[in-house]
Amino acid sequence: MNLLLRSTTTWTYAIVLFGSTLHTTCYAQQWQPPVSLVRSWSSKQIVTFRSTDSNDHYFFMKDTITVTMVITPDGSVEGYIGDAHFAQCRISKNRGWFGRFLGLWTDFVVDGRLTGKISNKGPFFGREIRSPFDLEDGRIKGSVFHLESFDAFPMINFQLSKQ
Repeated sequence: MNLLLRSTTTWTYAIVLFGSTLHTTCYAQQWQPPVSLVRSWSSKQIVTFRSTDSNDHYFFMKDTITVTMVITPDGSVEGYIGDAHFAQCRISKNRGWFGRFLGLWTDFVVDGRLTGKISNKGPFFGREIRSPFDLEDGRIKGSVFHLESFDAFPMINFQLSKQ
């Protein structure tokens, strides 16, 4: 019985060691965006943003602004939504083959912050954003959400073209 226990413990350690080595090997290199995404993308878009009045009631405003997204080879994302700019933004894969097969999620997502005012009509943003999107027909098609607490509020649906 004691020999069986030692053997099981040895195998458990071996499996854990192999699994952690495999995980480290697979994820040691940082993911890089495909070459087809690495460039500047831009378009005029209608943006909807939420603000509050003096009584803390929410209201929504719309404006037409230019959205520019620059995806770099190392996965960082720069650019502007109107006059506000992307800060500390990174692109990552958002789904694998199984998610694509089931039609769930999008292929890519940008996470980071948006700082500054989108337009003179809008409030100042210094908030977390998430932008899920796909590359379809040579365009980036997706949305930008501003994240607040546990909620995500849609701001823009966009279709950006190569620049």
